[in-house]
Amino acid sequence: MPAVDATTLGVEWRADGARVVAVQRRTGVGDVRQVLGPPDAAAVAAACRVVVERCPQRPTAIALAARELPWSAAVDRARAVGDAAGLPCVPVGTGTSALLAHLARIDRGPPRNIALLSLGEALDVGVWVGGRPLHTDGRDPDVNHWPLDPAGERCGCGGRGCATTVLGPAALARTAALAQLPASAGQGGADLAGRAEAGDPMARAVLQRMADDALRFGRALVAAYGITALALHWPTAAERGVVADLLRAAAARRLPAAIAVRVARLNVDGIAEGAGRWAMRRHR
Repeated sequence: MPAVDATTLGVEWRADGARVVAVQRRTGVGDVRQVLGPPDAAAVAAACRVVVERCPQRPTAIALAARELPWSAAVDRARAVGDAAGLPCVPVGTGTSALLAHLARIDRGPPRNIALLSLGEALDVGVWVGGRPLHTDGRDPDVNHWPLDPAGERCGCGGRGCATTVLGPAALARTAALAQLPASAGQGGADLAGRAEAGDPMARAVLQRMADDALRFGRALVAAYGITALALHWPTAAERGVVADLLRAAAARRLPAAIAVRVARLNVDGIAEGAGRWAMRRHR
């Protein structure tokens, strides 16, 4: 068994930069290093080496989460970062990373069958079945193009009304624009959440629409994978408040009463932290 204070590195790779964090099993995120601007493997590896030097206990492995990259490219990128940093590095999905960060915050034993839907900035989905990720290599489940609305927008996948077109960033921007909200309300989700918490009725209406669509998707995941618990994440949403109430109300309308519903809180380090926790699982 690994030492309880084992340390790993997690990397969130984005088109506009990267975030490297040291993660300890018990205490969570420690040191943080950012790479500004479009990253490359050398820059991310250099940031990893800086964090390694600052860690009281030498990290044993790295995991890299990259939403914008196809899985095969993420595998290659992780290998390049690991070679340059001098540590084993594996890829992991952003949805799986978000779910791992959420599970680390559950005081009691985590549910064996749980899904996480993260909305607003992107559509990230993590699925945990039988106490482990759906894909043992860390890939996110291939559900982002799940059909939800046959009459919906056409997607690059070739279908209409898939989960990406109904719940992704473009759907949020489109729904906010139809509600005549400022453009900022349709970007990333945090601005919209702030408006809803402040009592803006149109922001609440947009969030309710997104929540209802998300829970239709959640219901499909429950049926497909035997999910018994569902975690819902919206940027800046607390466990209590207007956004949390809207998410829970949609869950009450759409899901069987036996499904446990949580509002997940993930901070700016959440994806990178979850990646680091995946590295712990892979390198014991």
